[in-house]
Order: sequence, then structure tokens, then C-alpha cells
Amino acid sequence: TGHPKGALVTHGKHLAATRSVAAHYPTLVEKEHRTVAYLPLCHVLGRDIAVTLPLLTQLVPHIGESVEDLPATLFETAPTVLFTVPRYLQKLAAQVLVQAGQTSPIKRFAYGRAMAFARAHVKRRWANEATGLSVLAHAAWRAAVFKRVLSKIGFVAGSLHLLSAELIHFVGSCLKLLLDRQSDFERQRGHAFHQQLADSTINLIAHDAARALPFADAGFDRVLVDAPCTGTGTLRHNPEIRWRLQPSDIDELAQKQKSILANASAAVRRGGRLIYSTCSVEPEENEDVVRDFLSKHANFHPISLDAPVDLQTESGTIRTWPHRQQTDGFFVAGFEREK
Repeated sequence: TGHPKGALVTHGKHLAATRSVAAHYPTLVEKEHRTVAYLPLCHVLGRDIAVTLPLLTQLVPHIGESVEDLPATLFETAPTVLFTVPRYLQKLAAQVLVQAGQTSPIKRFAYGRAMAFARAHVKRRWANEATGLSVLAHAAWRAAVFKRVLSKIGFVAGSLHLLSAELIHFVGSCLKLLLDRQSDFERQRGHAFHQQLADSTINLIAHDAARALPFADAGFDRVLVDAPCTGTGTLRHNPEIRWRLQPSDIDELAQKQKSILANASAAVRRGGRLIYSTCSVEPEENEDVVRDFLSKHANFHPISLDAPVDLQTESGTIRTWPHRQQTDGFFVAGFEREK
């Protein structure tokens, strides 16, 4: 993210670091192992896996046709060793969270119970305190829940395990710990946010804005609509969107955005201003929504927003682009109600 960054690693230190990996994992020297190389060669670990380690050990790297086809490459290779980085595991954890949140209530309940048990089981296993009953219970949860999750993210295909049982367990343990830490972070952040609200004069109201708002008409000088959207402007920070988003989602969200904007406009007083924004780069969620709103609300007119010239469009709206402004893709439009 941001401007290109790099680090200079001398050849001697690179060899020493790679030799340390072989020393810590002597099995790489003792017998042949298969792995999947999916990191770019400009990445130090990617170079270790694809070039240097194979020269120093019996590791055989396999490179797939595309990074996007990593699950297929794992299936074809069936690696005995897998090297990865925390960021990749975080992406897997994000996929799990997104997919779990989109399932039925029964599946979400089963997932929650399975994760609660698995977190405790992982801690017992790390401490070498797992009992036979705990192992059997984990096997049951694995068959009922975790195998399906691993299949979704490419580690299990049908009845075939793409990785060894030990590697599957390790990856699963890492995912569970990451999800656990993420849940703790969200709870702490939520507590701090509500504490700030308690110390302020802000009133927080939870409401479905696609329905009529619980406010008197024309009661606000300024209204901001930070509309729910596909989030395609944030792909570089949230790559899991590519797995979550469906083509039909754009039209569905556009309809919801139109309803929310229309409902919000009723709360704007005469002479007041209404701001509409998304973190999407899709015209259907931005310019099309603006045109639809203006065609149905003659008592509002568009206004130009104060922003640097390179962010302004011909229609007076604001757009930012990752490849131009080194930020996420945002859209902002302003309206004023007639006095």
C-alpha cells in the first residue's frame, strides 16, 4: 500500500537466514518435500522458497499458473510443507468471517459454538493438555463445521485433504487464534466507543435507513448519508471483497442507496445541505443514484463541494482513485434544499 517500498538484503545475510530455516527444520534436508511458491520473487520469503531453499535442501517448489488459482495449485501439488505469512492467514480469516456472516442463522450458531470449543481446544493442545474426549469432540466439530470452512478457502476438496493433517491443524490453529484476537479487538473498540458516547451529548440511534427515519421532517441543518455499498474502492485494503461480492449486489445496493438517500432528504430543513458518500467506484452506486435522486426531488439542487481541483468532477462531485491520489476510491456528492 502507498508508495513503493523496499529493503536491501546482502547476499550473505540472505544465505545465512535461509540456512537458519534449514537448521530449524532438518526434515527439509533429510528427505524430499513439496511446497507451493506463490509469493513474488521480490519478496524475501518468496525468493527463499522458490530459489534458495531448494538449493540448500531437498525442497521442491511448485509454482501455479496464477496466484488467483492458489487453491487449484494446492490441490494439484498436495504439498508436504507450506510456507506462509501472517497477512495471508489474515486474508483467510477474513474470508471465514465474511462467509460465516452470510450463512443461515443455524449455520452461524453452529459456527459460533464450534469456534468457542476450538479456541479452548487449541490452547489445551498447545499446552499438551488435550484429553481423549477433547480430541474426539474436536474431530466431530471438524467433520460437521471446520471441514466445510476449509473447503471454502481451498484447503480441502471433497474427501481429499490438500495438505497433511499436521499442516491442516497448524493452519486451523493460526486461523482460530487470529479470529480470537480479532474478536477481542472488536469488543475493546466497541467498549471504548460506547464510553465516549456516554461522556458526550451525542444520541446514538440504530435504525434501518431504508425505511422512513424516526425524525421530524426538516429537522436538521446538515445530513450525511454514508451509504452501505460494495466497497470496491477499498479493494487494496480489503481483498476478501472479491470473494464476497456478486454481480447482483451492485444493483441491490443501488436500490437500497436510493431509498436511504430519499428518506434522509426528508430530514433536511429548507436551505439545509445533504451529503451522499460511498467507498465504491461503481457508477451505479454513485452518479446513477445522484441522477435518480435529482429526477425525483425537484426541491433539491446539486452543489459544488470545496475540494482540490484534481478531486472534482465536471458535475461538481468528488472522486478519489487509488492509482491517482494514493488513497481508497471514494465518491461524494452534495445537495441543497430550496429555501
